[in-house]
Amino acid sequence: MARDAIRRLCKDLEQLERSNNPQLTVRPSEESMLEWHFAVHHLPDDTVYAGGCYHGKIIFPKMYPLSPPALVMLTPSGRFEVNKRLCISMTDFHPESWNPAWTVESILVGLISFMVDERETRSIGAMLEPPEVRQRLAATSAEFNRSSPEFCALFPELAVGQATQHPHQPLSAVLGGGGAQEDPGPGRPNGAPRRRPRRATLLWQRLTGRGSQRPSPRPHSPAPAQKATRPPTGGPPRKSGPARRPPVAR
Repeated sequence: MARDAIRRLCKDLEQLERSNNPQLTVRPSEESMLEWHFAVHHLPDDTVYAGGCYHGKIIFPKMYPLSPPALVMLTPSGRFEVNKRLCISMTDFHPESWNPAWTVESILVGLISFMVDERETRSIGAMLEPPEVRQRLAATSAEFNRSSPEFCALFPELAVGQATQHPHQPLSAVLGGGGAQEDPGPGRPNGAPRRRPRRATLLWQRLTGRGSQRPSPRPHSPAPAQKATRPPTGGPPRKSGPARRPPVAR
């Protein structure tokens, strides 16, 4: 079933890149392709988390999307405990409320909604420090993240403080390839351009360890050809009976 999870994660990645959500940056882990890391940033200015950047990870089960993932926050925010699985409606704490139609983006958008809603306080892994503490943690979050080698490796553009200029760097920058862009490569006649593989294809190659592209659907086998039949002619139908003999000339 891990293969089905990989297929679904490729689709989730494609949706993330199409939406280009300015508050989310998501990357797969270098260790396990069922573990994705994310950074939440550019939160609303009217919240105590403005200016903060919060690192976390999603751990997907092999049965994803039939089973929900686990969410863990790694950057102190005063809202969530660090290195502890979160108990919210779209995590593995509540499989009864999980909807397989939810995507990685919808999970993280729900996490942000939970984070800024101060009415939601009673939950495993959730907390609510005073506003001044959460503002201080937001101001020091960038420094905290830079002390993490894993964060710097996965989110180099955020680690060097370029989140304002480049809030969403394509995954292709990490995978070493481009999106669906024209790339004039050597060996092409007359310098004809060739298309680079899609980012989801690059992810599929990393997930499966294969050099080929993602498997395509099985080819549709055409239906056997039928014999052509003579179309019916107009007029009343002939009466059945013995064949008439041709007249004999006398």
